[in-house]
Amino acid sequence: MTLSSWYSTVTKPSFLIALTLQAAWASASFELAYVADNFDTGLSLARIHRFDPSSGVYLGVFGDNSYSYRDIAVSRQTNRLYAIDQYTLHEFDLGTGIEVRAVQYIGYNTVNVSADGLSVVLQSGTNVRTLATSSLSTTSNITLASAGATVSSIELIGSDIYALETISGGAPTRYIGRYTSAGVRTQGTTGQITNSASKLGKAVTNFGYPNQLLFGSNTTTDSIASAYVFAGGSLGVFGNYTPGVIYDVTDTASLHVGGVVIGQNAANLAQGALGVTQGNGSYTRLLGTSILKNPIAVTTVVAPEPASILALAVGAGALLRRRVHR
Repeated sequence: MTLSSWYSTVTKPSFLIALTLQAAWASASFELAYVADNFDTGLSLARIHRFDPSSGVYLGVFGDNSYSYRDIAVSRQTNRLYAIDQYTLHEFDLGTGIEVRAVQYIGYNTVNVSADGLSVVLQSGTNVRTLATSSLSTTSNITLASAGATVSSIELIGSDIYALETISGGAPTRYIGRYTSAGVRTQGTTGQITNSASKLGKAVTNFGYPNQLLFGSNTTTDSIASAYVFAGGSLGVFGNYTPGVIYDVTDTASLHVGGVVIGQNAANLAQGALGVTQGNGSYTRLLGTSILKNPIAVTTVVAPEPASILALAVGAGALLRRRVHR
């Protein structure tokens, strides 16, 4: 093969493909938000909506269910979304929205996916049950050694479990505690947080900052605070988000910068809403007010940065060139 023919058949196409993809990625959004909405609580009817938080585009609905959802989580590795109601764990194809499996697990409140995508983790109080994503069967079932604190929700970062805890005695006080995968407390009461916080939001672990947790208020004002988990597990808690936009906050999730917050539209409490926040706590968009009724859970899919995807494309081109040389 001559140099000119090699360039025409391999190098030039690879470069043009990478250039074309880079142009497309430059104008694309790299985040999606999935919102579980219990749209008719009287009849316990629920569904899952999909939004692009960056552009504000509504991307459809799936997962109609006859029982109210309690929590949802996604696995990018397996391209699956998991939703838990009071009786069942549902597994959906993330792209098509088709339900793949439904397995009975009764009484669980939250669902999470491990960082490697190999496990689904359910929580009810201090009970934490781990399932294999391949079979949705139990691989471990532990009790958090919470020293008497009650646990309302958990979030996973790496191999650690972070729990939103309530310690009674006078006025209830809420903290975030850290546990090993075996349920051993390695760092208790990492910092007192707003007394009305009811749930830890889903964390982002693959963007260029410390891991971010969000937690929200379930009162009539949206006191949303962000917490960053640093190397070694220490926790730093920072400022609140702008109040008066979303009331009765039910859940939060992180984005590359800032996050999303769900609850009721402060301007019309008959409407649900998805608020998109910046890193400084201000809202940039309010989505779904004509669609959502009683949003209960939100999770996000944060794709790799454009530069990272371009690097993968260039790498693929290099592999193609090596194959031609052979």
